[in-house]
Amino acid sequence: LQHLSALSLSPLLPAGLGLAATVSAVHALPRVALVIGNSRYDAAPLRNPANDASALAEELKRFGFSVSVQLDVKRAAMEEGIRAFGGSVAKQKGVGLFYFAGHGLQLSWRNFLVPVDAVLDRAEDVPRQAIDLTTLLDGLNKAGNPLNIVILDACRDNPFADRDTLRSDLSNS
Repeated sequence: LQHLSALSLSPLLPAGLGLAATVSAVHALPRVALVIGNSRYDAAPLRNPANDASALAEELKRFGFSVSVQLDVKRAAMEEGIRAFGGSVAKQKGVGLFYFAGHGLQLSWRNFLVPVDAVLDRAEDVPRQAIDLTTLLDGLNKAGNPLNIVILDACRDNPFADRDTLRSDLSNS
């Protein structure tokens, strides 16, 4: 894994650096992570996301990451956390790592992360109440740092299957 990340950075580093020097350059970069674990959904709670997020956060700290952990967060807190994370990555110009565990879904070819306070009765509710993954990716793209890692551990079963309108809208997209 170190070699893979080092190789992906090689076009951004000075010419003539060997693999060992590239790996050293990667290890010298600041590291920042946002870790979100959403378990406590009213409509469809999950057992593991908060535990997984907490465990991953501890491991990332051992590897030198500055970690922000959000557990069972509402939409406004997720939006603010993602915005702050993008700003931190842009400022530090190091390695950015984003991890999300919880419910996720796709609608009209767009991927969404579901906060714990989302009430999704119709497909139209999804863009207003969930977080479009493009928001995160755009922020990381604008950061201009050499390496970002995005890990989505999302349950993509339709947790709202008992709501006929949303089920039919999602299956048709």
